[in-house]
Amino acid sequence: MLSRKLAQTVVNKTQGQEASVTDYKLQNRQSPAPLPYSLSILQIDASKRFNLSPKMVLDVCQSLYEKHQLITYPRSDSRYLPKEQFAQAAKVLSVIKSNAPSFESAVDNANPN
Repeated sequence: MLSRKLAQTVVNKTQGQEASVTDYKLQNRQSPAPLPYSLSILQIDASKRFNLSPKMVLDVCQSLYEKHQLITYPRSDSRYLPKEQFAQAAKVLSVIKSNAPSFESAVDNANPN
């Protein structure tokens, strides 16, 4: 679907009516992964979604970085990871798996490259 909102509008207007699909085109498209959060953008989103203060978000990020090695240094303004961190991908996935068993399937299917 090009637009979920458009598709939902069509569903709402045609629900309960007969229809047939006469043509469709299936396309697989790849889009690049989003950039990691910067601290400021994470603080804004966490405030909107979970009503967390910027200080609380920073404290959680600092703990995830220092105690669990689950995220990169949180106080960097760069949203790009240093090239040398690519070599650590397998280790990071292992740490995620051991700290968050609910992500085991995602980690097992992740491509560390």
